Formats: sequence, structure tokens, C-alpha cells
Amino acid sequence: MQRYQKLWNILVLGPLILVPILAVEFPRIVAFMPIVSLVMGALVLKLSKVSWHVPKKALLVVPMVLAVLWMSAVVFAPSDDAFERVGKLSLFAVLGTLFLSVLYAGRGFSCKRFTKYMLASCAIAACFICAEVIFNAPVYKIFRPDVDPREYTMSVFNRGSLVVTFTSLLILYLERNTRHKAFYLMYLPIIAMLFIVESQSAQIAVICGLIFFFFFPTSKKWAWVTLFSLLLAGFLLAPFVVQEAYKRLPANINDNHMLQTAYVGNRIEIWDFIARKALEKPFLGNGIEYTKGCTDFKTEKRFLKSNIVLHPHSSVLQIWIELGLIGVVGFLALAALFLKEMFNLKDIVIKRASLSLASLVFLVSCFSYGLWQGWWLGLMFMLAGIILSQSSRFEHKA
Repeated sequence: MQRYQKLWNILVLGPLILVPILAVEFPRIVAFMPIVSLVMGALVLKLSKVSWHVPKKALLVVPMVLAVLWMSAVVFAPSDDAFERVGKLSLFAVLGTLFLSVLYAGRGFSCKRFTKYMLASCAIAACFICAEVIFNAPVYKIFRPDVDPREYTMSVFNRGSLVVTFTSLLILYLERNTRHKAFYLMYLPIIAMLFIVESQSAQIAVICGLIFFFFFPTSKKWAWVTLFSLLLAGFLLAPFVVQEAYKRLPANINDNHMLQTAYVGNRIEIWDFIARKALEKPFLGNGIEYTKGCTDFKTEKRFLKSNIVLHPHSSVLQIWIELGLIGVVGFLALAALFLKEMFNLKDIVIKRASLSLASLVFLVSCFSYGLWQGWWLGLMFMLAGIILSQSSRFEHKA
């Protein structure tokens, strides 16, 4: 058994440990490393004769979600982009589900030192990002010699910084008050990174992630009901609220440096024309990847120079414009299921970590990255896999 434990920690968890460092220069690798862990994990489980299976709920929920996406791409709003995207999402969903099933089955092989190595990786990655930003991206230029320096800014390290931020927060959620004080010294370079990097998403994630983790009353059922009620209201009202917000947005908002660097005016203007377009087809939506190919969004261009965007910069509005009310209802049903499953978890550490992380991922998705981006979905699977891989450490407390 000890032999398989070593194999598990090297071949299965090892690739995950490398993700924060590799994501600094190659953030898309986040989408592929869980697949490496899946293959290696299945092999180790077979050698050790540990059985594993996909949970029945996953066998029901995943096909239902994919069925909605395929209906949109083939029947309701067909397009080449939609068909290609849903094909990739289907593969991603299947492999991601298998990845989580394998990591849960092998949770007994995971050692306590994993979180220490994971945090060390985050600290190294944070130092790497700081050096790249301070010295004008010397390593970035080595890997991309043909890129014109005028075509990029230090925001190219934002995705890597977000990987570091989410992963280090998860380690804090799992290890609070369980380690020697020296363990937490590894957070110093991560804190320094947050002051240096241009990613407002990472900075907001840390502030909100800590507030939610320490102050949300996880043991109170009314708090969970309130949380879902806010989610429900936010989803249903979002297309109307953002239009009103845009109307009331002062013309001089970019005079504030912090708001300018966060592109607040730009984002709300994007949300405004996305919301208006979404309400033109409120029930079935305009189709997957609709925003990417649309060139006729109507906007006043108060803050934007163009009306062309790759994605809505909001998961809520992306679901509205692509899948309409059907997608919104489906997402809310899925959220209700996840919240119920998390509420029923017996161990308070896993429960608090799961809810805090899920809430944080949703928060950032509301104003930042496209919902279907591979690295973003890969990060979600990786973080969920880390929780599952460490769950055996807390099962005896249940």
C-alpha cells in the first residue's frame, strides 16, 4: 500500500502541484494537467485494485446539462462555432467528471504534505510573476520572440495570478489552524504578488474570499437559503439592473484611476448591450458563442471604441444571451443541487472550504472571464479535485 501511495502522490498529485508554476507562462495548461492526473490515477487504482465509479448523480446531471447545450447548438440556435464549442465542452465534462471520480477514489493515498507542496508551488509562482512584472517580462519574451512588446501589457500574467490566488486560498481554507506558523510564511510572496500584479480579479478574490470564509454562518440553514435567494434574484434581475446601472454611470468615471484600471465603464457598457440583445430572445437565447461572432451590438460607445467583444465578461449575462431563460433556470437548478449537497456534508472543514471556493469562483465569473474558457473550467476541476483528494483527512471527524 505504501508503494501505491508514493506512486499516487508523484504521478497523480504531482502534475497538479506543477500547475501554478506552469500557469504563469502557459495558463492554458490548466485545462490539460487534470487529464494527466486522470490517466495516471486510473492506472494506479487499477494496479492497487482499488475500485472506482462515477456517482449516479453525475451520470444523471452531466448528460442533462450537455443535452441542453447540444439542443441549443443543433436545434434552437445552430452555428459552426456553437457546434465546435459544445463538442469541446462535452469532452471536457466527461474527462472532468472522470478526473473527480478518480481523485475521490484514491483519496486514501493522499499524504498530508500535499498541501504544503501545493502552497510552495504557489509561492514560487508568485515570485515568478513578481519578477516578470518588475523586469518587464524577460521569460515571457523568450517563449514569444515574435510578439511585439507594444501588443501586450503585464495583464498577460493575470490568469496565472488568479490560479495562484484561488489555489492558495483553498489551501488556507483546508489548513487553517492546523500547521506551524512557518507554513504560513509561504503566503508572503503571494501577498506581494497581489500588490504588484494588474489583476483586480485576484485582488477582489482575496478580499471577498477571506470575508466569506471567516464570516459566513455555514452551520445556519437560513444563511444557505438566503444565499440561494440572492443568487436567484441576481440571475433574474441582472439584464435589467445592468441597463439601469449603465444609464446612471457618470461620464467621468474613468477620472478615478482605480476604476479606470479596472475598466469599470467598459465592462458596464458591454453588459448593457449584451443585456439588451439577450432580451430580444429571452426564452431560448441566441446560441452558444453568439457574442464572439456578433458585429451589430448597439452601443453609444461612451467608454468603448468598438462594439465587438469575444465574450460578455459575465457568466450570468453569458447564460442569458446564449441560452436564455431555459439556461438560467437550468443553472439555478444546478446551483440548488450543489448547495444542497454541500449543506449535507458532515465535516465542517470540507463544507466551509467547498462553499467558500464555489462562491468565490462564481463571484469572479460574474465580471471577468468567459464561461467556456478551457483554462477557467480546468481550474474549477483542479480545485474541486484538490478538495476531494484531501477529504479523507477529515472523514474521521464526521
